[in-house]
Amino acid sequence: MSASIKSGHVEFVALESQAGSDCRLRNPWGEGAIDLYRDDVKAETLTGLLPVITTRKGERIVIVTSGTAPERLKRAIPGG
Repeated sequence: MSASIKSGHVEFVALESQAGSDCRLRNPWGEGAIDLYRDDVKAETLTGLLPVITTRKGERIVIVTSGTAPERLKRAIPGG
C-alpha cells in the first residue's frame, strides 16, 4: 500500500490485493465520498468512515476523494 500527502492532506491511497479478499480501510477524508479506481478504471463511489472494499487477487486499486481523477495527481519524484 502507498499514499501521497501534499501540504498535510492525503491525495490518494493505492493498494494491490495480495489475497483477493475484503479490505477495510479507514477513510482518510472522514465520512466523505471516495472514488475507487480498479486497474485504472473508475469502478464505484463509497462513503463512510470504514468502507469495505471487495478485491480480486492482483488487482490494483487507487482511492481518491470523489470527483478527483488519479491521473491529475501524477508527478515526478525528485531523485526517483
